[in-house]
Amino acid sequence: MDPNRLKQVQQTDLTESRLNQEFVFWLKEKGPTWLLVILLGLVAWVGIDKYKQWKADKYSGAFFDLEKATGAEALESVAEDHQGIASVPQLARLKAGQIYLIEINQRRDLEDLDADLDDEAIEERLDKAEALYRAVLDDAQPESGERLFAVQALFGLAAVAEARGEFDKAGDFYDEAAQTAGAAYKPIAEQARKRKESLANLDPGLMLPAREDLPHPSPIDPLLRDLLAPPADTESSPAG
Repeated sequence: MDPNRLKQVQQTDLTESRLNQEFVFWLKEKGPTWLLVILLGLVAWVGIDKYKQWKADKYSGAFFDLEKATGAEALESVAEDHQGIASVPQLARLKAGQIYLIEINQRRDLEDLDADLDDEAIEERLDKAEALYRAVLDDAQPESGERLFAVQALFGLAAVAEARGEFDKAGDFYDEAAQTAGAAYKPIAEQARKRKESLANLDPGLMLPAREDLPHPSPIDPLLRDLLAPPADTESSPAG
């Protein structure tokens, strides 16, 4: 064999041997630490992935419960059970408040159409509706996308005030609704002003605004069509 060739082979063998020894030494000294770091990284990655999946399931479950709930009490439970999850609590409370207002207007329990509501039951529902709307109003952040929730809550509070014959208070709620809607939602602001103007034509003996004037929240589009529609010719309907 060529002496130069033999020398090159020997040098290669020595280099590979030295690299193998250094790698074995590294494995003994640093290997366990790096393996632990890699293992912890994998555990963290799996944990984050599991958390994201849990969060997605929680959100979808909350909206499923919102869609499934029909009665006012069921919707109140949804709001409590899913507090802090997207807009579910606000939507649930708005829908529950709407149901109470419809029951008051019809003087009938919507879950038992054969059950008429007496004055005590009417007042109880008014209290519940007011509490629900105030909860939405207190939680809403007008400067954010929740401004529409605040406006819907103010319309609801105005309807409650009208039902109690407190027209001055209802007017104040309509003023606040118009101010909250502002220039960003001019049609809603104008609707609130027209509702206030119509209060002058109401008889204190009348109960609620017409059903089409009540707030009707939607989980898909919080901007209510009822609030954007022009006011009806008859702004209120008698009780019963």
